[in-house]
Parts: sequence; structure tokens; C-alpha cells
Amino acid sequence: MLACQSDAADRAAVLEPGTAASEHALANVARSRFQFADAERLYLRAIQIDPSYPDALEDYSEVLLQVGRTEDSGRATRQLITLDPYFVVAWIRMRDVALAQDNSAEIAALTQKLRTAFPERGLGRVLPLVYALSYGRAADARAALVDIKTRWPEDAKMHEVLLPWALGDPGVDPATVASAIANAPGDMASTYFIMRRDVPAYTNYIEAAGVISQTYYFARLDRSRPAGHAMLRDPRVKAKLLEYGFVDYWREKGWPNSCRPLAADDFECGVEAKI
Repeated sequence: MLACQSDAADRAAVLEPGTAASEHALANVARSRFQFADAERLYLRAIQIDPSYPDALEDYSEVLLQVGRTEDSGRATRQLITLDPYFVVAWIRMRDVALAQDNSAEIAALTQKLRTAFPERGLGRVLPLVYALSYGRAADARAALVDIKTRWPEDAKMHEVLLPWALGDPGVDPATVASAIANAPGDMASTYFIMRRDVPAYTNYIEAAGVISQTYYFARLDRSRPAGHAMLRDPRVKAKLLEYGFVDYWREKGWPNSCRPLAADDFECGVEAKI
């Protein structure tokens, strides 16, 4: 897949050199190789060439979120919504920003917006549940699941298995859990591994999910407090942040609020005092 994407980007650069589309394609390849700073520069170049090109702005806002620049991502996302208020991915990005900022008012507004404007996609159905899970609010998560089960029983099935498992409730069948994880859409089950603070399981799950999920390795943990931030302090997670190129980006472009350099060759993340 990466080779095909790279070949397509190279062809675009040859056939349409200097266009927003070719710069955007090259940026996507750079990001898939965890070269986040290069990707950011290429996305910005695509936006400068064609400010009306929503795909480049959307991917720019996404890479900012992935490296921990949440406020900058929010500003880019609001520009995207102004540019094209019917671009559904823009609202998904705004959802991700609100989750990262623990913005309860924005989550409530987005839940309503997503459920009414894009009902066929189901984007807002589980948002209150994901929000509660991200911040370890067990009672809110249980209440959100009851609401989902009442209104959209099919959407609730996976969570009915994984929420009790993540909370350590008795009587959860391991085979049922394994099946729910295997059939979870996207990398949805990652939230439950984080809630359990299971570093090996989270890392293995993200690696198996592929490059897109790997570029979210930091962001998924960073938006989760206290569980995700506790995992960020684990040496095994620090090693993955190095491997996936996040630290290279931070050393060049600046550190996110929850991380800081300790010395020329060391750093720490999950720093609660900076939040």
C-alpha cells in the first residue's frame, strides 16, 4: 500500500508538478513514513498554491492533531468548516479536537450536529461514550451506553462487551471480548486498551491496524487522562514515540503540552503539570 501511494505521488509530481494535488500527494507519503515535519511543510505548500483545496487543509489539520498541536489543529479545522461546511471529515476533525481538549460543551454541540446533519454515518451516536471513556468517567460511560442501546442497539453491541471488560466487571467471557475486538470498526477498540492501561495490547493492536492508526499512536494516548498519560510515561511507549517519528518532529518544531525534553537525547511525556 505504501509503495503504491508513493508511486502515485511520484506520478502526480511528474505529470502535474507544483500543483496543490501533487504537493498534497507527496505530503501524504511523507506522513505515512512518519516524516511529520516534511508532511506539514508539503501540506502548507499545497494550501498556499490553492487555498480553496479542502483536502490539503483537512490533512494539515489532522497531522497537527497527531503530533499534539491541538489548538493549531482546531484553528485549521475551523478554517476548513468555513471553506466547506458540508465536508463531513471537517466535523470529524472538530470532534477529535474537542475530545483532545476535554471540551464538554463542544462535545455536546457536536453530538447533536453529527446526529442531525449526518445521521446515516452514525458519527455522533457513540461520541458521548468515547468522550467518557477517554477521561475515565465510568458512570458517564455506562449511562451513555444505555442511551446508545435504547436508540441504536446494533451500535451498542461491541461496547456492551468491551465496556464491562475495560472496567474490570466480573463474568466477562474472554472469547466474546476477542471477537468484539476483532470485529471493531477501524481502531475503535484502542480506547478500551487505553482504559485498561495495557501497553503491549495497545501497541500490538495499533501496529496490526496499519500506518493510519500508527500516526495516531500519540494522539490517542494524549487525549486520555489519566490512563493515556500514565501509558505515555511507560518506557515501552517512549520507544514507540521515537520509532514513529514523533520525537524527531518535536525536536524540530517544538514540544506538545504533555511532553518535554530532559536532555539532548531524552524526553518525557504524560507530564500532568503542563496540562
